[in-house]
Amino acid sequence: MRLLDRVAVITGGGGGIGTATALAMASEGAHVVVVDVNASSGEATAAKVAALGRRSLALKVDVRIAAEVDAMVERVLQEFGRLDIMFNNAGLAIVKPATEQTDSDWDVVVDTDLKGLFYGCRAAGRVMLKQKRGVVLNTASICGIGGFPRRAPYSAAKAGVINLTRSLACEWALDGVRVNAIAPGYILVDSLKKLEADGFLDLNHMRWRTPMGHLGRPEDVASAAVFLASDDAGFITGVVLPVDGGYVAYEAPELVPSRV
Repeated sequence: MRLLDRVAVITGGGGGIGTATALAMASEGAHVVVVDVNASSGEATAAKVAALGRRSLALKVDVRIAAEVDAMVERVLQEFGRLDIMFNNAGLAIVKPATEQTDSDWDVVVDTDLKGLFYGCRAAGRVMLKQKRGVVLNTASICGIGGFPRRAPYSAAKAGVINLTRSLACEWALDGVRVNAIAPGYILVDSLKKLEADGFLDLNHMRWRTPMGHLGRPEDVASAAVFLASDDAGFITGVVLPVDGGYVAYEAPELVPSRV
């Protein structure tokens, strides 16, 4: 039980990676606060956490609104007395050519994926710096590491997440607060399936392009999050960990290792 009785907050916890991480952390002994803009989705995940015998709380929060994020952290302190793990996972992407991305598209993606994530870091940091302990995890993306077409706002935001993570890690390290990011690759979640249905992705090609030969599962990212949140990663901070089956490491997109 690597996270026994620690209090974890997970934004975007109502589905996909968020739900998988909530259950993985609960299985390791954590009490979990599930934060989502969709109240019913958050409550469904919180009920699954409770079924594992851990305390849970579902909160409806729009991470783009600083006051809601700050109030969420205050509620966590009221209910649990502390905050040990903050997983800033909420995010979205709008996939279309850069010339067709509207001002509104840019704002909603960057406000959610970067500004909203900063609000979560800031609110958690204020608590953790006083505690002299804590772990902040941020969801970045392989789109923030390499160039990906039709994802200009998303890629820009995720690149910002990567450097924000490194900056906060350096700033908070002496106060016992570790800050790391996970950069998922192609993870088989509902939003990815929708992109294929809308004609923006060919998942068979993505499987072919990934050196490990298959797409990731939300549980793959959850396992990385549990590790980085645990004392097993006690000397790790400022790291951006790709969970992508080797996608960004492989530099010959026309080939896969098994066919070279």
